[in-house]
Amino acid sequence: FYPYNDLAAHIIGFANDESTGVYGVESSYDRELSGMPGKSVSIKNNSHVQIPLTEEENYAPKEGYSTVLTLDENIQQFAEDAALKTREEHNAEGVSIIVQDTKNGEILAMANNEAYDLNNPKDPVTEYQKENWDKLSQEEKTEEWFNNWRNFSINEQYEPGSTFKVITTAAALEEATTNLNKTYICNGVYTEIPGVKIGCTSQNRGPRTVEEALMESCNISLVKIGRE
Repeated sequence: FYPYNDLAAHIIGFANDESTGVYGVESSYDRELSGMPGKSVSIKNNSHVQIPLTEEENYAPKEGYSTVLTLDENIQQFAEDAALKTREEHNAEGVSIIVQDTKNGEILAMANNEAYDLNNPKDPVTEYQKENWDKLSQEEKTEEWFNNWRNFSINEQYEPGSTFKVITTAAALEEATTNLNKTYICNGVYTEIPGVKIGCTSQNRGPRTVEEALMESCNISLVKIGRE
């Protein structure tokens, strides 16, 4: 039983009818969470009667471990509300929000829009599913279930975009190929890579320091820094 229903559903995952973890933490730590069932070992004849002078060995069951997540319940709720609101406002196909404590790397929240109910994981979630569920074939329903259960934040590939400029700059500073006061020229387009034309979203042209290039998210300057 999951007391918070759909909260953090994509992270937690769920246990199926056989008590096997499916998706998320439930799946990743299924062996540790399940524990060991008890058993009785004895030698019996064809009639399933224990053979005289033999002993029966009993093994008590062992409880599974518990997990303690780094998620913050309140931050997770805020993130999920923001993800759903953002998706509706911008008519987006999907939204992903990850909140991390950058001091120690702990994940405080990881939200995707339209979470499913962990206690009823096979119930339709999206408006499309609710309207068409009875019309779908079993194969189509299975595909929809997988789409509902998949954690977009870690299961899908997407370009990091300008956030990766921080990594490029940090690497360049660490390798001492540049410094914060070094100057680069941006003319709005970069054509020195054969077959590739890179434009710049920054409206400013001319010289700028590494610090200014990062502040303005200058594509041209960061390409030059990266190639160095």
